[in-house]
Amino acid sequence: GRPGGRGGAGTGLMAGHDAIDVIRAKRDGVELTADQIRWVIGAYTDGGVPDEQMSALLMAVFFRGMSPEETVRVAMP
Repeated sequence: GRPGGRGGAGTGLMAGHDAIDVIRAKRDGVELTADQIRWVIGAYTDGGVPDEQMSALLMAVFFRGMSPEETVRVAMP
């Protein structure tokens, strides 16, 4: 984990999101919303999403790719 991280999939910034649901969506080819992207990045850097789950999301992105819109959402906070 990251220093100071709390761990746990349900913790983080915006309630209502869950890392596993975001991973499943991307794995299944769903385009992630700006809110989902902001949440997962914020929750990960805050320590609320464990390294293993972020790795799973990045693997899903590797295999499924990102739309131009998703890429902009990642680059523009």
